[in-house]
Amino acid sequence: EELICETPAMRPGRYEIKVSFNDVDWLTSPLYYRFYQQIDIESAVPSMASCDGGTNISIFGNSFFLSSLIACKFGDVAIVPADFISRNQLSCTSPEVSSEIEDLMEASIQVSMNGVDFAPSSARFHFGPPIKLISIHPDRGHPGTQIAVNGTNFHSTYGTIVCIIGNNTIRAKVLSSTQLSCIAPPQEVED
Repeated sequence: EELICETPAMRPGRYEIKVSFNDVDWLTSPLYYRFYQQIDIESAVPSMASCDGGTNISIFGNSFFLSSLIACKFGDVAIVPADFISRNQLSCTSPEVSSEIEDLMEASIQVSMNGVDFAPSSARFHFGPPIKLISIHPDRGHPGTQIAVNGTNFHSTYGTIVCIIGNNTIRAKVLSSTQLSCIAPPQEVED
């Protein structure tokens, strides 16, 4: 059988659980309940990921603590386990959502420190259709050459989109949902 009690407002800390059915006799047990400070979520980085899932998301906020029950809730999409990084940071992996989405889908991220209660604060997050690369033109050239990258689902709302060529990260210019432009970086000098 089960007895359900609503928790009163308490200061953060660990408290022994006692039960009485007559306000005179108290049943004690080696059970304790831990009250913790209300957590506050400030942001998620990145704040957008592909609907394919698998993106590592850093959640920034306050009053996080080490627990094996930490979870991230992505709107009505899914609840996934999270890892404690620090008092101000957690990490979780974005879940896979329907690959049939054609535009951005919002799913605010909430956090639970006990696997049951999710904090009322949340971070904005969006899922988008997966980006696919089809071709580049030209496929060779000198430093400064403009490279057209053709594919699908290049949305400027994804935030900063970059091309990585060798060890160089170059900011891409979104020309359309099917084309990006990147400038070939300076040549790397070999030893």
